[in-house]
Amino acid sequence: MESTHFNKKKIFIGGLPHQIEEAELKTYFSDFGTVVATEILREKITNKGRGFGFVTFDSEEAVEKVLENNFYNLKEKQIEVKMAKEKINRRNQIPTATNNLNQSQPPLGLPHQIEEAELKTYFSNFGTVVATEILREKITNKGRGFGQQLT
Repeated sequence: MESTHFNKKKIFIGGLPHQIEEAELKTYFSDFGTVVATEILREKITNKGRGFGFVTFDSEEAVEKVLENNFYNLKEKQIEVKMAKEKINRRNQIPTATNNLNQSQPPLGLPHQIEEAELKTYFSNFGTVVATEILREKITNKGRGFGQQLT
């Protein structure tokens, strides 16, 4: 069983207004402590905010102050704050035929450039693979980092 690790100097913010900018987020949360970084996740094509983001502080005390409440009002919208989970680097965890890493467990994510044949080859180490499917972006046909395999 995996344990969840949290970044004690970083908060996750859900429910952000789509038109908010990083500078506004920094100004709002500066009341709690020194903000060292802000990140609003955006749609790649439109650059429109996806409604969530992160704020990193210089101290755990600032995060503790923020987390005294779960909800705040920002630009007339209720937002939710939580302690941010540690980011797991999921890129390149599936070996390809060219790099052939020997892993004893299935990886957590897919590199965007992986093909179905490489996915099938890799998972054949764990059992018989009947079919594979890589979820792709509609416009670019680039892999989305997710897939399925039937064993």
